[in-house]
Amino acid sequence: MIKTNLEYITDTNSNFEYLKIRPAGASYASDIARPLKHPLCLNQFNFSEINSFLLDLTTTCNAKCKFCYSSPYGRVSKFNNTDLLAIDEILHELAKHSLLKRIQIGCDFEPLISKDFHIIGKMFQQKFVDAPLIIVTNGVNLDKINIKDYAKAGGSKFILYVSMHAKNSDIYKSLVKGADFDLIINSVKKIRTDFPEITIQFDCVLTHQNSSDLTAYIQWAFCDLGVDLIEFRKVVIPDSNPALQKEIGLPYHVFLNLYESLKQNNLYEVGELNNSIVPESFWVKNRINIRTKLLREKIWQLKKNEEKFSNKFLEAEKKNSELQNSTCWRITKPIRFVGEKIKKLRNISNVHK
Repeated sequence: MIKTNLEYITDTNSNFEYLKIRPAGASYASDIARPLKHPLCLNQFNFSEINSFLLDLTTTCNAKCKFCYSSPYGRVSKFNNTDLLAIDEILHELAKHSLLKRIQIGCDFEPLISKDFHIIGKMFQQKFVDAPLIIVTNGVNLDKINIKDYAKAGGSKFILYVSMHAKNSDIYKSLVKGADFDLIINSVKKIRTDFPEITIQFDCVLTHQNSSDLTAYIQWAFCDLGVDLIEFRKVVIPDSNPALQKEIGLPYHVFLNLYESLKQNNLYEVGELNNSIVPESFWVKNRINIRTKLLREKIWQLKKNEEKFSNKFLEAEKKNSELQNSTCWRITKPIRFVGEKIKKLRNISNVHK
């Protein structure tokens, strides 16, 4: 039995309800991580009891957010062929069961920088149909990757979850180092056009710097970028960093006031405060977005139908071209020509009778 450079974590409180696979070496104090073994890794899990699966493709990130809690643990980690085989086996077993409520790629670190991102995407596309699939990303590499295979696997249930912490470029750059604001926004716009059926969700950590322009941020995300859902989270800064707390910290009463003001706005549907997974957070939907999304899906379906008929036409043209260039076609051409002449003469003769 071979140990891979992957490890797994399970939520023992829910009896294997939650399974997380990631490269080894980024353990938190609260994690109980165990080495994944291959090729007998399937014997380690009862797949019929797993309904939430999380896969981290790396243990590093290509951006540096001021409020990030993962950065102290990050290091570069890459998959090898054995790891991919193990992941392929796990995905194959997961695809057999209908209990999966959530499949998430990326969480504490950035999945789009993995060299195996596209390979694993093809694995998903081959094994899943309409799966509740989520990719969590900071968006830095959105212009370098193609989410087509993941979108096919997730269908209308696919969610692209992008961290976007401000509408204003200067505020965003002050919060996130190493990210190109304009490049990310243009990538989101292109993905919205190319994949109108998927859900695009923004994650915004509210700080002292970005909370004053919250209404404009929401309108911009929904109306200009076509985002479907926004999750707002209260920034959490350790007490050991009072300077950062003073610079970007958001008092809790301000966070609550922002939440209550949004709940009074008839334009939006606002979720209840949630503290079960992340520090206080809530989501916001655009009430008119249902109609907007349906329109996008209809336009997308028309485009797909147009592509399908165009492909059929091109295939027919190709076959016709191959036939006309064949030796048999060229040899029998004179005979067909004479046959057409005889046919015309017969028609003329029948008319004059």
